[in-house]
Formats: sequence, structure tokens, C-alpha cells
Amino acid sequence: MNGEPLSAAERAVLEAVLERLIPADEHGPGALEAGVAGHVERALADEHRRHRDAYAHGLAALAAAARAAHGEPFERLSAERRDALLAAAERDAAGDGFFELVRAHAIEGFFGDPSAGGAAGGAGWRLLGYPGPRREWSAADQALGAAP
Repeated sequence: MNGEPLSAAERAVLEAVLERLIPADEHGPGALEAGVAGHVERALADEHRRHRDAYAHGLAALAAAARAAHGEPFERLSAERRDALLAAAERDAAGDGFFELVRAHAIEGFFGDPSAGGAAGGAGWRLLGYPGPRREWSAADQALGAAP
């Protein structure tokens, strides 16, 4: 390993996976626009280092499945074909668990605190209508029965 948690080829597959797990739509940006791939890579270099092998194996398996079934790299497949391969990986959750791992990290990266490396610009928080933590609470805010 060259010091980077993922190779360029692995990152391309990861981005294609994230784009399908949390796509951009009329409600706002998706995982790609929110920089979730960068979050996952930073986590794999640090607190999720123990998952590097699972990512290497899972991303390689998706790439191999895409080539075997469609003769193309995973990231070049249509959304429908990527979804079908991801659905197969999800059904194999009892196997290596890669799908559940990448899905959990996608959610963590998209909805996590931007100040701690979560989604750039608070994309996930905006989607939920969450303004972020408040530093000050008035006496009225703290009263029992007060609306947030």
C-alpha cells in the first residue's frame, strides 16, 4: 500500500458506489457533491484503518462483477446496472459484509458533523432541516415544554 488508503481505481469504484447510495436529486446534493468519498478515505487512513482490507476486497469484487457481467468497469455502468450489482452485494451481507460497511460509512460521512469531517457544507444537515448545534440556550429555550 502506498500510504493512501485507496488506489485511484478503488476510489473510482467507491465514488460510483456512493453516488448510487446517496444520489443528488431535487432535494439537494448527493454523496459525491458532499465530499463523502474524501471522508471515507480520511477515515480509512485513521479511525477506520481496520476496514482497509474489507474495502480493498469489496471494491475489487464489485469491479470484477461488473467486468464479468457487463465487460465494463463498475463506474462506467448505467445506474440500473450498478444498482443491480449493489443489490447482489447487499444480499451477500452474510458473506463479507462490505455493503453494510460502505453504507454505514456513507451515512456517517453524509450526515456527520461537518466540523468533524462530515459532509461538506453540512449537506446532510440541510437535507434534514437541522441548523446545527446551538452554542447558547435562553431561559425560554430551556423551559419545560418549550418548542425547539
